[in-house]
Amino acid sequence: MKFTFMVMMWAHLSLATSYISPSNQEASLHYQHSVIFKSKKKPQETDVKRAIEKQIAYALGGMHSQKIKATPKFDHSIKITEVVSSTNINEWKATYEFTGTIILPKNSGETYSFILPIRPDSIYRQSEVKNEWGQKKYPCTHKHYQSESEFSYFWDPFNKGCKLRAGIHYETVYGSLSYPLKKTEIKHYPDYKQLIKNNQIPISVFFGLNKNGNIKNPYISLDYQARAYRDFVKKLKNSGFKNNKRRGRNKFKNGLIETFTRYSKIHGRITVKTFFGVASESDYRNQNFYNKLHQAFKESTVIIYNGHSGLGSALSLETIEEESGRKLSIDSDQYQILFVNGCKSYSYYNESFANLKNRKNIDIITNGIESIFKDNASKTFKLIEKITLWADSNYEVSYEQLMSELDHQDIPGVNIYR
Repeated sequence: MKFTFMVMMWAHLSLATSYISPSNQEASLHYQHSVIFKSKKKPQETDVKRAIEKQIAYALGGMHSQKIKATPKFDHSIKITEVVSSTNINEWKATYEFTGTIILPKNSGETYSFILPIRPDSIYRQSEVKNEWGQKKYPCTHKHYQSESEFSYFWDPFNKGCKLRAGIHYETVYGSLSYPLKKTEIKHYPDYKQLIKNNQIPISVFFGLNKNGNIKNPYISLDYQARAYRDFVKKLKNSGFKNNKRRGRNKFKNGLIETFTRYSKIHGRITVKTFFGVASESDYRNQNFYNKLHQAFKESTVIIYNGHSGLGSALSLETIEEESGRKLSIDSDQYQILFVNGCKSYSYYNESFANLKNRKNIDIITNGIESIFKDNASKTFKLIEKITLWADSNYEVSYEQLMSELDHQDIPGVNIYR
């Protein structure tokens, strides 16, 4: 049995005005592939879409397991070209064409290959093994992240002990790459003047605990993020920022909030509001964090988040609005810089915030792969340092220079939407 859909999914696909990274570049990836899924009756269009999207989600691990590592932006469009019944009962095979943006190392050529599961609904169960005591183990994923919800992110059939096999459980996808027209070698800059709002430069910085159970006082906690926070505060003070007195009882329970100010030589006051505490964990979400995040998007021109990406849930618009109890409203005419310093934040947070700003007046700094908490203080301060330099001297540091100074291990980059 065979029938055909002609449908576009996620109809929006566009490279940012510019993407700047010291080591990576954006490219448009195009490929044709198929997915097998179960359905007791002729699948509806929504069933086919779900199966395709579930397979595409595995590109996170499927690209990262390759010699040339890439990261998807998830801004893709899909054209379903064919749906046929499979040889197995109650199984269907959908063929589709994919076009979407990825980042990968510079000078990677005109083709790219990676792996995807043939049957994404069952790949996790197929990867299961039992040890000598009958306990279930999943060697095809990270030893600390064994759940099915995390499998698409961490899966790697080349892990020691993994029983998944090419052609049976997964296939290699071969795609073609196209790149934006290379412009003349010009520098790209933050729009420094537009960072001034109400006669000051308002900056909000968030540090989310690495582990929920750790001590929430950053000045005595041994949590990785607490160490980063202390280092960051020290850097602020050494550069002339003054700390307003901390206020409130139980100030560490729902997150410590501090304010640091500095008066620049030319452009007035720079205010840095900080939050330290539980941000978003799989088992707990801090409503106070989301309230402060909501406030930051409304009031600040620079927002910096250091913490877990939560596989895309930590800063999703749905989560922010659900936890804060109100819709996130951002002035699309107000220029802002957003720095999401979490694991593979390039995949999760570019499109949602760019679209929220009507794809203008926002620069989004993200990481291409996993980030390291111990570097959070230096990476966060680098951006503030460049803003402070401009406020003192009118000297503008380019994004090319800033990205080159950030830790290349995380593959940092900035998408400019303006």
